[in-house]
Amino acid sequence: MSVTDKQFWDIVGLLDWSRGDERTIIEPAIRKLAAMPVREIYMFDEFLRWRVYTLDTRQHALNFAPGVECYGYIDDSMPFSTDGFVYCRAMVVAKGQAEYERVLADPTRMAHEGFELFLYLPHFAYERKTGADYEYESEIDCFSAGVNRAGWLRE
Repeated sequence: MSVTDKQFWDIVGLLDWSRGDERTIIEPAIRKLAAMPVREIYMFDEFLRWRVYTLDTRQHALNFAPGVECYGYIDDSMPFSTDGFVYCRAMVVAKGQAEYERVLADPTRMAHEGFELFLYLPHFAYERKTGADYEYESEIDCFSAGVNRAGWLRE
């Protein structure tokens, strides 16, 4: 068995937004993922990384903190918070498939708040399941900005 797109979004849908802090928000998803085989945890991580990576575009960067100098992306000549941008991309995915698809299609809908802890959901599930540190290495770099070269090309 392998994690499917539907299963990925079903697990994301377990996030409990009625809870107060980030760790308790992701707890139901951690429980579900930790009950799955280790390879499924790794597959979930791949799905998560791919989604966050696809939002790594110049247009999405322009919209996560529009006009906020030294935090938001203004242009290539000015520094911006690459961490903040990654965390906002994570929030888009955490909000579910419909939101992800809306934002992917329309970068002006990009999240303005981040959800860093969501990126570590597979880590927490693996550690709960095995009692060991998470050491899986993916080829997909979603923890950086500008690595999706196609997303940063100028038209």
